[in-house]
Amino acid sequence: MSKIITPPKEILDYIENNYYYQEGKIYNLKNEEVGFLHKRFDKKWIYKISVSKRKVMRSHIVWFLTQKYWPTMEIDHKDRNQLNDLYDNLREVTDAEQQQNKNNYKGHKGFSVEERKDKPRIFKWRVRNQTNKVTLGNYDSREKAIEAIDEWIRLRGEEWKWG
Repeated sequence: MSKIITPPKEILDYIENNYYYQEGKIYNLKNEEVGFLHKRFDKKWIYKISVSKRKVMRSHIVWFLTQKYWPTMEIDHKDRNQLNDLYDNLREVTDAEQQQNKNNYKGHKGFSVEERKDKPRIFKWRVRNQTNKVTLGNYDSREKAIEAIDEWIRLRGEEWKWG
C-alpha cells in the first residue's frame, strides 16, 4: 500500500504558480534553484523543497510539474540515484515494485545482502528476497551470504520462483 498523500489544492496551486522544472532541478520565479539536501531515515540523501511550511520531495514536484498530476504511487529513480531528479530518470511504481528494485545482488532482482543489527553476535549477514519477503538464510560473513545466493541460483536457475 502506497503512503503517498496528495497535498491540498492550495499547495499544488502554489507549486504550479511559483516553481518551474528544468534539467532535474526546481527553480522559483526569480530563476533561483530551490531545495535542500535531507538525510532520510535509511541514511540516504534526497532533495526536499519547503513549500508553505511543508517539506516536499523534489522528485514529487518534478513529477507534478511535468505530468500535471501528483503521483499516487512511489516515485522510483531508474538509476537508483536519489539525487538524480531528471524527469527521464523517474517512474511511478507500486510499493512492491519499489521493494523489488531496492536491493539487487549482481542483477538478480529481489536479493539483498544486509548486515544484521538485531543479533550481530549470532548471525551477522542475512540474505532476503525483497519481493516475497522470504529470508534465504543468515550467515556469519558477507562472503558466505553471497555464496548462498550464487548456490541458490545455480540449483534453481535464473528463472527461480519462491514457494
